[in-house]
Amino acid sequence: MNKKLIILTALAGLLSFALCFSVSFLFPGQAKNAKLAGTQDANAVEITASAGSQSDLESELLMPQTDGSGGMAEKQLKGLVYDLRQKMTEYDEKLKSLGAEKQRLEITRAQIEQDIEKLDILRADLAGSINQLKTERDRLLKTRIEVSELEKKNLATIAASYDKMDSASAGKILANMTGGQNGSVNDAVKILHYMGDRNKAKVLAALADIEPALAAHLSQKLKMLTEVQ
Repeated sequence: MNKKLIILTALAGLLSFALCFSVSFLFPGQAKNAKLAGTQDANAVEITASAGSQSDLESELLMPQTDGSGGMAEKQLKGLVYDLRQKMTEYDEKLKSLGAEKQRLEITRAQIEQDIEKLDILRADLAGSINQLKTERDRLLKTRIEVSELEKKNLATIAASYDKMDSASAGKILANMTGGQNGSVNDAVKILHYMGDRNKAKVLAALADIEPALAAHLSQKLKMLTEVQ
């Protein structure tokens, strides 16, 4: 468009110059006026051409520069769309990661709760076992027969006397000692404990003939006797 305008302007200038030359040659008096008019016309055409060129230049400056791929605006839009998709992809990946982490935490929490329940059950069982052991210990303490150091000397002397008796007589005495209102099984057990092993066996055998339940009971009691220092 600029080239056409320049050519037209040049042609108009040549035409004006030719007209002025012809007028000045044919009409010398009017040559000056014709020349002035031609000059004004040329100036007007040049101004118009300049205005057109300036308008075209401003239009070119205001319009975005484009190339064969579709223009700067299209490239920028594609870049923004690409960046937005990248951000959305990263956001989705973060959401998935957070979801997986939350699921792992839930599984861990459930496992911890199960472990706590198991520990509570074990603690209750242990407490029950401890109570049973305490009860058994208290029962054993109550049934235990204790012999002090001073009592030990007296019992040793009495037991030596029973060792000299025959087993039947010693058995009858011990049986009578456990019976009655003032009877004491513990006293009979203490005497048997300090008797010689051979005589002790004979006495228990004699008791088994007349009172087998008593013989068995005294044998059990012998295991519970302990000496207190």
